[in-house]
Amino acid sequence: MSPLPPSFTLRSARPNEGDALAAFNAAAHALPADDGWSEHIHDWTLDLMSGQHPGCRVDDFLVVEDPAGGIASTLVLLDQRWRVAGVTLPVGRIELVGTAPAHRRQGLVRALMEEVHRRSAARGHLLQVISGKPWFYRQFGYEYALAKTSSASLPVGAIATSPGDQLNVRPARESDLDFITDLAEVGAARDGVTCVRSREQWGYDLDTPRPGNGHAIEVGVLERHDSASIGFVAHHRRLHDGRLLIRAVELVDPSRWPSLSDPLLAVLAARGRERAGAQTLEQLALLLGGRHPIVALSGAAAELPSDEWYVRIADVAALLEALRPALDRRTAGSDLFRAWSGRLELDWHRGGLSVAWEDGRVTAIEPRVRVPSEEADVALPVGALWMLLLGHRSIDELEACYPDCVVGNPSTRVQLRCLFPRQSAAVWSVL
Repeated sequence: MSPLPPSFTLRSARPNEGDALAAFNAAAHALPADDGWSEHIHDWTLDLMSGQHPGCRVDDFLVVEDPAGGIASTLVLLDQRWRVAGVTLPVGRIELVGTAPAHRRQGLVRALMEEVHRRSAARGHLLQVISGKPWFYRQFGYEYALAKTSSASLPVGAIATSPGDQLNVRPARESDLDFITDLAEVGAARDGVTCVRSREQWGYDLDTPRPGNGHAIEVGVLERHDSASIGFVAHHRRLHDGRLLIRAVELVDPSRWPSLSDPLLAVLAARGRERAGAQTLEQLALLLGGRHPIVALSGAAAELPSDEWYVRIADVAALLEALRPALDRRTAGSDLFRAWSGRLELDWHRGGLSVAWEDGRVTAIEPRVRVPSEEADVALPVGALWMLLLGHRSIDELEACYPDCVVGNPSTRVQLRCLFPRQSAAVWSVL
């Protein structure tokens, strides 16, 4: 591990440190408009430290303690499950990375990142992901390799003021959790990359988070007037700069999207006005991904993601092994490669793999014997490789952007299009 300054120690957080960590993070992560203190960060930290969050334990917080016993730097590792091309992967989400101003530029974050990577690997996480400062996390082995969820904004003036008589929405109850979890899973199948929300997470979301936690959501069950459940909605509990952030809208019967989209939007607008407080509801922010039916039917203006996920993949072979069912499924659906036998030599300049196929199925994923990169079937920078594996960029896009992305022959290019197509991402991370 990278050395710490004299008398500094790195350790797990203790159960009695919730208030101290919450106060530290509230100051360290305050935005200019927060006047030095973020209620959202404070309450979110307390919720994560409560022991009730399904993806976080107290000792998932790491702390660098200064010689006086105070908190000098900290972060937290969240245990998540993401789905890529139909395959569920264990993922470590790193959050709340912060250092006291007096202790910056002393290597504290580097030591924390090395330790959190070690712990994440011990849990079997195949990816680590983080969002944050431009460039900063590249120095710890991260690359921008996955799009954040696309959003669309709809001015409330464009929405009917009355939801009409087709829909009623009531607060979700514990007895609804199976219904919500199952329907959310159906909706998640629209996109190639999503974050899995378990029944336990939905249960936590119903009533656990503190009011100030900006990630806290409300879940409502949609009913007909005969009380039959026909879907659900999930949105943030309070407005963000005049916008109600919509995180999920699902219907049991997808054929009803055309007739119910306008009433659904009216319901959401009414709920936004009820929760506006001192703010004025100006827009619905549909954080649902570009493939969601209500986004297309509403005519909402699409917004490009302001940034992307930083991703780190320490073991490419392990990730490919986990994705083997998806690779087999894609070759089985290809007229060209469903019976192909041979090897695909991948090289990323600092490492390489040889992937063997027999009759259209992956039979081996092995370290590639080091030979010149130009002799591989495809050679590309490691960050570009990660984009390809996760479906963030196609091989054609990578060739156009990276001079050192080289495909050996046209047949390999066609095969890579089959194996690693571009896929949409709609990741609502569990926070």
